Amino acid sequence: MAYNNYFPATYQPFYPQYPQQPPVQGMAQQPQQQMMTPPTIRAEIVQVGSRAEALNFPVGAGQTQMMIMRDDSAIFIKSAFANGQANLDEYIRKPKEPEKPAADYITREEFEQRISALQRKVVNNEPISVARTTAATATAAESGTDAPAGKG
Repeated sequence: MAYNNYFPATYQPFYPQYPQQPPVQGMAQQPQQQMMTPPTIRAEIVQVGSRAEALNFPVGAGQTQMMIMRDDSAIFIKSAFANGQANLDEYIRKPKEPEKPAADYITREEFEQRISALQRKVVNNEPISVARTTAATATAAESGTDAPAGKG
């Protein structure tokens, strides 16, 4: 008895032919991976004149827009969600405060007293300590006595 495979006599099986890339020299034959390109970021900063102008600036659904005040007093970031609802974040820029001078200073009178005490030591051939003075050594210098040198 003959075997019936239920295919017509004119049937020809189809084998798809996929394009093949030639292998790169020096690399073993590995499955090819397609590189994903990162999404492009649209970074535009728009200048606005007021907060009201930033609120009324049109932003598409799912988009974010950065805005800055013309006088550099504030930065706004407006985001619109997919449903069309918008959100405005406001960042107020504060002017930079000037740095205060260090509290490590002396008055003119204290300076003159220290100079006169130093001149006395030079005239009398006494040893001069170069260490930084503290409040205890400053008062000792005024009175003309020696005090232990401070840390510094």
